[in-house]
Amino acid sequence: MDDALAARRFRTAMDLFETGVEMMRQNLRRQFPEADEKEIAARLAQWLQERPGAEFGDCDGRPVPWPRPSSPPSSQQQTPLEEKLAGYEYRPALRPYRPTPAEKGSGVSDVSVNHDHYLAEEDPEPQK
Repeated sequence: MDDALAARRFRTAMDLFETGVEMMRQNLRRQFPEADEKEIAARLAQWLQERPGAEFGDCDGRPVPWPRPSSPPSSQQQTPLEEKLAGYEYRPALRPYRPTPAEKGSGVSDVSVNHDHYLAEEDPEPQK
């Protein structure tokens, strides 16, 4: 995979993350119409940390501390991704995310299950 393709896929993944954050921000504004922006930001940060229903993450594995102890302590400068995630008060997820697949023919998008297919293809087509 060339660097341009990898970069495009990474940008797509980050765009999906930001879209999810913005969708949740709008959801919180609807749930708490009297809340000011500071309270919404606090609720959003709490949601990102707690991730109700996905406390252990999007995939199988075990929780690890963040940043990982194996990270070199001399690296004081954060990468752009680390800076972006720090702005969201990022903590790794605590348990796997296992989406329920859409029933075949339901008309519901299968992107939650087949997301790798959508990100990996130049011109993605849904799997049947």
